[in-house]
Formats: sequence, C-alpha cells, structure tokens
Amino acid sequence: MQTPLMELIEWIKNGDDGLLWTQQDITEKATELLEKEKEVIMDAYWDGGQDMPTMASTVYDYFTKTFTGKND
Repeated sequence: MQTPLMELIEWIKNGDDGLLWTQQDITEKATELLEKEKEVIMDAYWDGGQDMPTMASTVYDYFTKTFTGKND
C-alpha cells in the first residue's frame, strides 16, 4: 500500500496516455485522496491507542505494514 501522497505522485508520473495533467485534474485527484488520507490517519490513531505501553513500536509497525507491505 502506498501513502496517499505517493499515490498522487505515481498518478501524475503516469500521465493520461502521455498527456500532461491540468491543474484541475491534479486538484481533483488530490481532493479524492484526502478522504483516503483521513481514513489512514484515523486507522493509525485507533491502532496506536490500543497499545499505549508500546505505542512507538506499534506506530512504526502500523506504518511499515500499511505502506510497505512488510511485517518486520
């Protein structure tokens, strides 16, 4: 899984069949990804809040698992 910002960058790089994106296109995509970012932040809050004594490692594990797909 990628962060919403990573997804936006990838989307911009891939273009629309080689065409450049307009400012409106990018704004619409970024606005769409804001909802996903909100969900990710809420998930991180709830996940971190469930394990207060080891919060630092839980947050790190959450980020690693969610955005890299690794479970270390």
